[in-house]
Amino acid sequence: MRTHRCSREVAASPERIARIVCDAARLPEWNPALVEVEASGRALERRRYRMRAIRGLRGHLVYTLISPERIEMTMQVQGLREEGSWLLEPLGDRTRVEHGFSHTGLLGRLLSPAFQDVAELRLDRLAERAAT
Repeated sequence: MRTHRCSREVAASPERIARIVCDAARLPEWNPALVEVEASGRALERRRYRMRAIRGLRGHLVYTLISPERIEMTMQVQGLREEGSWLLEPLGDRTRVEHGFSHTGLLGRLLSPAFQDVAELRLDRLAERAAT
């Protein structure tokens, strides 16, 4: 199992970043691996949200921890389980965001090389979203 990790300073408060990451229904707008997450409002810890990923894969998303400093989530589809985290450190009017994730399962192992730069891409998209 390989862990992918990256950090960026984002021009937004930790609260704004947390609102974006915890808006499950809108995750597909900046995470292109997701097509749909059946949710409304701010995510709740331990609630299972049905989701659809690319290539028609169906599964679920669970926020396992939501705190002002850390958000953890698990996404699972057939053959792949992703465990991810978002660490939020306030830096004045900016936030240092560290995103990391790891995959397990056959599909996760097969696709591991394709996820090489995904943490960086997610952080770039998050920063763009926070700027709007």
